[in-house]
Amino acid sequence: MFKIFSRLIPLKSFSKEEILNNYYIDLHKFFIISGHYKRVIYDKKGIPMFYYDFPLGIKYSPVTVALHALVHYQLRNFGMFMRHVEWLIKNADIARALAKYNA
Repeated sequence: MFKIFSRLIPLKSFSKEEILNNYYIDLHKFFIISGHYKRVIYDKKGIPMFYYDFPLGIKYSPVTVALHALVHYQLRNFGMFMRHVEWLIKNADIARALAKYNA
């Protein structure tokens, strides 16, 4: 259920586009305010890598990539959105995730 003006509306009554377009947090502004972009380095395809403190260093983070995908969707930059989604699909480790889930 989704609450709008104290009225519950089933989430399935909204299209995917309506949900993503009206996402209530402007992630781009949030990243600017929080200083997130100061800790991000982009590879040659534009995929973000996050700079973690020592000893981790610079690493890809699926969460960071997914958040940046949402930013590109909000900014209507659908090419970059799809590039991030493709990276997430390509780098998904389903077997490891299932092993952790079933452990």
